[in-house]
Amino acid sequence: MRFNKLWVGFVVGLILPVIAFVIFYTYSFKSLALGDFILVIQKMDIFTQTLTFCVLPSFLSFFAFYWKQFNRAAMGVVLATMLLTISLVIINF
Repeated sequence: MRFNKLWVGFVVGLILPVIAFVIFYTYSFKSLALGDFILVIQKMDIFTQTLTFCVLPSFLSFFAFYWKQFNRAAMGVVLATMLLTISLVIINF
């Protein structure tokens, strides 16, 4: 039960989208620098879609915590996802 902590879910919910973004960057535009990659996806107007796609692994971790009945960790993942969603809305406006 040591993983059933709010902060564990919060950290997992914040780290998994970053890892997914790095994997997406590595396999799609590895010839570009990271800053150029971000400019390209902004110019192509797929920045929001890319970040939304990168949040999907967080949902998998949410379900894993939920199935293991780690409710506090699952709540941490939800909080991290809400934080990322709010920041995405702020970036778009």
